[in-house]
Amino acid sequence: FSSGILKSKNLLISIHNTNSFIKKELYDKIFEPYATFGKSNGTGLGLAICKSFISAHKGKIIPRSGYEINGTEFSEFSISIPLTVETMSNFQIPEFETPKVWNELGNFSKKENDAIQLDTTFNYKYLLYLKKEIKISFVDDEIVYYHCLIDMISANGLEKNIKIDYFGTIEEFSLKNTDDYNGIIFDLDFGENKLVGIKYLENVDDENLINKISVLSNRISDEIKQKIMDINVKHIYSKPINIYEFSNFVVDAIKNVTNLKPLIAVIDDEKYVHELWSTNATDSEIISFFHPNYFIEECIDRNNILNKISVIVLDYYFDAFGYKLENGFIKILREEGYNGLIVLSSNITPKDELLLSNIDLVLLKKQINYSDIIKLLN
Repeated sequence: FSSGILKSKNLLISIHNTNSFIKKELYDKIFEPYATFGKSNGTGLGLAICKSFISAHKGKIIPRSGYEINGTEFSEFSISIPLTVETMSNFQIPEFETPKVWNELGNFSKKENDAIQLDTTFNYKYLLYLKKEIKISFVDDEIVYYHCLIDMISANGLEKNIKIDYFGTIEEFSLKNTDDYNGIIFDLDFGENKLVGIKYLENVDDENLINKISVLSNRISDEIKQKIMDINVKHIYSKPINIYEFSNFVVDAIKNVTNLKPLIAVIDDEKYVHELWSTNATDSEIISFFHPNYFIEECIDRNNILNKISVIVLDYYFDAFGYKLENGFIKILREEGYNGLIVLSSNITPKDELLLSNIDLVLLKKQINYSDIIKLLN
């Protein structure tokens, strides 16, 4: 159970559960990186990351364990974070609940006033189905934030798409070829009150490199924001970066990279449909097949590129072959490990409920962009 209240100029948060107990002599040790007690698969990073975030906001976290009236053991963490006058005046309870599991699509409220929240999921879903390897460098002297980013990427199903290289110093990062990276997350403060990251960025004269950079810091004043804007860095985030901010930065960094366009496979027996997609789907790479069996032969049996395809667009009736799409083909796709999107594009919507339950999107027979497909998922 957790609750949060505003008291005076502090935000107080209490997180409490039963059937757990922490010995008093461990109260300080549990916040040390890589310290874990009793968990067979524990990394020892969770509480260290929590304390790092809370300390960065000048707050405190205090553990407490004991026994309830019925003798049940419990543990509780009390968090106190000071609020500035500006923060308090802008504080409001959100009108929507944050999804409990980010990578469970469709787990969002459909209220009209949730439109802004739904819109923020676009870039995340764009990356989730992209099926391309994106390389990001993370430059920060606090490795705990790197571990936090890795955990967040993994928890949201992006670990196969996004690879992160960590650099603890600017000097170490400077030795690398920045052309190897699609994006760079750059800390500004290396050590207490040492904003050497600003000085490094001010000396960068490569516009292509600047376009790849996102600035991440706990100390972003109006003066620093202005300096960053003068350098033409477009993305500025406070620590810790969340999945939506991260996705927004990555999608913006790769949107003009030709070899990172999503791959769409169109399976239809009509030639004009292939031409329609190949000519007008400007944000995608298109491969076409006249029959599902031709797709299996080329993409599974011969070249095994199924895991590189973001979207499979399927017709229902293949009149030229006397073939009707059945569940067998989709079953083959899933058995072979395909976890991309399946779109049914037909002039007639079939009544086969089992088939439709395995389809992510149903469209009239027309061409749309990959971006449009992702938007329609909402």
